Amino acid sequence: MADFNDYYIKPRKLDKLIKKLVPTPGTAIFIDMVGSTVLKSDEMKVWTEKMRNTFLLALKSFKPIKDSVVKLIGDEMFIFLPDKFEKNNHLQILNQVKLIISKFNSGLDFDQALIGLKGVIHYCDDVYNITIFERQNDYHGLGINLTEGLMIKSSRDILIISDRYIEICKKNNFNIKKNIEGPFAFKPKGINRLVKFYKLDCNKP
Repeated sequence: MADFNDYYIKPRKLDKLIKKLVPTPGTAIFIDMVGSTVLKSDEMKVWTEKMRNTFLLALKSFKPIKDSVVKLIGDEMFIFLPDKFEKNNHLQILNQVKLIISKFNSGLDFDQALIGLKGVIHYCDDVYNITIFERQNDYHGLGINLTEGLMIKSSRDILIISDRYIEICKKNNFNIKKNIEGPFAFKPKGINRLVKFYKLDCNKP
């Protein structure tokens, strides 16, 4: 049986990795299951099955790029798509997330095996490709904290889009007025500034 310490990167190796750290710009996405906490308290088995069905189908709908990270954090799915290996089409990514949320929510009336979704998307300039575990790929940074912090402003059918992501999408001639409300301003937990964001209703064409 492996020693627990074998899972961690040794201090000398970690020091070398830290010295080489540079920002890894990219897109951070959080997708959350609406009302799943209540379901979890009522019936854990049902919650587990619905979480599996929901997130597996969401992943099949998404086309992650090379070296992307996908992980579950409680009732949320976190996706990070770095720019460093291939140029992301940020408008396409936004449309993919919108499609996932709208597809699941519109199908809930006839498919009780799924849970409704909401989400947040943000373009991060201050994220780093680092982990303390061997054989794992991960990203950390204030940009990810900011993204997750904006989730409190979302609700079923709604995708929160940060002002920074809007800036990136404008390069693709993205019309920010279509089905979007805002800008609003909010100070996420742990972030020492107001963050501007927009609300996109994913059920509107």
